[in-house]
Amino acid sequence: MKVSEVTEPNRAQPHAKVSPLEPLMKIGDVEAYLGIKKSSIYRAIKEGTFPPPIQLTPNTSRWRRSEVEAFVTAKAEGR
Repeated sequence: MKVSEVTEPNRAQPHAKVSPLEPLMKIGDVEAYLGIKKSSIYRAIKEGTFPPPIQLTPNTSRWRRSEVEAFVTAKAEGR
C-alpha cells in the first residue's frame, strides 16, 4: 500500500487521503505547537472546533500540519 492510499476508517473524516508530501503531526507536536494539553485538544475536537486526526492504524493518529496551522490562523483572525 502506498502512503497516498492510507485512509481514515470510521472517524470524522472517513476515507481522507493523505498526501505523501504533507507533514503530519503527533499529539505531542500539536500540544507543543498550540501550547495546550491534549485533553483540551480532544475536547475541541468533540465540540467540532478543532480538526480531527487522521487514523493511520488502530493505534496511530496524526494531524495534518496545514489543518492545525489553519486553525491557528482562524483563531488569530477572530473567526
